[in-house]
Order: sequence, then C-alpha cells, then structure tokens
Amino acid sequence: MNVSVFPIKLILFILLFWPISRIWLRFKDGGVRLGSFLFWNGIWSFGVFVIFFPGSLTYFAKMFGIGRGSDFALYGAVAVLFYLVFRVSVMHENMRNEISKLVREVAILEKKKKKGRK
Repeated sequence: MNVSVFPIKLILFILLFWPISRIWLRFKDGGVRLGSFLFWNGIWSFGVFVIFFPGSLTYFAKMFGIGRGSDFALYGAVAVLFYLVFRVSVMHENMRNEISKLVREVAILEKKKKKGRK
C-alpha cells in the first residue's frame, strides 16, 4: 500500500465505519428490522471492502461488461437510489391511504356520538 494513500483510506474507513456502527446499534435496540440491517450493513461493508481493494471494482465491472470500476460504482449507486426512492414512494402512498381510512373512521365515530347526544 502506498504510504501517501494510507491517510485517505483511513479517513474513508472511519467515515464508512460510522454508519455501520449506527445501524448495528439501531438493530440491537430493535429500531431496525433484520432485512434493513442486512441491506445497509452490506452497502457500507462493500464500501469498506472497496477502500482496501479498489481493483475489485474493475473486476466486477468487467464481469458486467462495464469498462471502468468507477462507472460500475456509479451505476450501482444510481440503481440503489432508484430502488430506495421507489420503496419510499410506496411506503408514502400506503401511509396516505391508512391516514385517509383512519380519518374516515374518526369522522364516522364523531358523527355517531353527536347523534347519540341529541
């Protein structure tokens, strides 16, 4: 390993280890489900792996017919972001539907209470 590159790798390792520690603590406290824990831990751990083995990105890129490892990383990041935006939008729509149902039920219950008082 080139000595001049070591400080950069150390800083990147610390920056990527931070979210790994956070997701572990949230999983341990029950704030995150196993699936989310594995997904995020895999993403951040892959980042740590790439810091110490940057040639691996080129290897994976060649497997998928992409010229450079950095292009592969960007394509992968965009794909993951699109997936996450999709998931958030589905969750948002489900939450909106649940709130609408709840508001309807509360309105019906309040109307029944008012009829009962008369």
